[in-house]
Amino acid sequence: MGAVREAAFFHGGGTNEPTGIAGTSGIGSIAGGTNGLAPIWSHLTGLEEKVDAQNALLGNLAYVSNGQIRKKLKETPRQSSGVEGNFLLGTDNMVNGYKAAFTNAVSRTLTKGSSSVASAIFFGNFADFYEAYWGGVSLEMVRDKTNAISGLYTLVANCYYDGGVVRPKSFAAMLDALGA
Repeated sequence: MGAVREAAFFHGGGTNEPTGIAGTSGIGSIAGGTNGLAPIWSHLTGLEEKVDAQNALLGNLAYVSNGQIRKKLKETPRQSSGVEGNFLLGTDNMVNGYKAAFTNAVSRTLTKGSSSVASAIFFGNFADFYEAYWGGVSLEMVRDKTNAISGLYTLVANCYYDGGVVRPKSFAAMLDALGA
């Protein structure tokens, strides 16, 4: 249940689920290329600049992406000069002084041009994304005809929640980052 909820907070379509950060109107955007592109330093600082241009570079600022992008950031030198150990993602899980978090709830199957393996990279003030829960967890034991014949029950669990960006200018996204 948590993975579905988390994925909806990043990529939800807004119909019977939250509108995810990626689908929120008014967030900043950085494009990699016609068919996506591996992230480079200017893409990451560009995300920061999009938030800064809206006077929103404050609060709980962080980068969020998936494990595939984490690997790519750890392997990509910050500058082409090849300075040893100077990669986009430091060993301290920081990018340019900001926290970086990684979850596989961030898609790695986005489509851009001929690529269908693009990932998202989000940057922003995650204090400006609200989650709301009501009603707790509802558990329902169901025994229909099929279950009754087999001597089984089905346990159905529901969690009632919503979430959304309350200040779009606090976020920016790159939705065509290639990690493979």
